[in-house]
Amino acid sequence: MATIGALDAVVTERGPGWGAWWLMVRGLARARTGDANGAAADFADAVREGAERVAAEPEDQQLAANLAHYELLAGQPEQALRRYDELLAAGPRRGRVRVAACELDLFTVALGELPGAAAASARLRAFLDR
Repeated sequence: MATIGALDAVVTERGPGWGAWWLMVRGLARARTGDANGAAADFADAVREGAERVAAEPEDQQLAANLAHYELLAGQPEQALRRYDELLAAGPRRGRVRVAACELDLFTVALGELPGAAAASARLRAFLDR
C-alpha cells in the first residue's frame, strides 16, 4: 500500500494536465493489488480529465492516444476503438503510434486481456506495417 500512497501524492501534486496520466497509473496499480473499485474510479476520472484536455487541445495526438487508453481501461472499448481510428485517420506520427501500441501491450501484461485491446493493437500495428 505504500506504493498507492505515493501515487496518491503524485496525482494530487500533478493536478490538471498530468493528472489524467497519473490517475491511469494509479488505476493500474490498484487493479494489480485487487482494488477493482478504486481502479474503476481512477480510470473514470482519467477519462473525464483526458476528455477535458483533448477538448482544449484537439490537435494534440498524444492527448488523443492517451484518452483512447483511458477509455479502454475504463471499460469503454467501443469509444476507445473509435478514438484510435480517429487518431490513425488524422495521419499520426509513426513514433506516436509505436508508443501507443507498446503501451497497449503493457496494459495487457499488467491486467490480462482487456475488451478491445487486441483489436486496438491490431489496428495500430497494421498502420505501422504499411
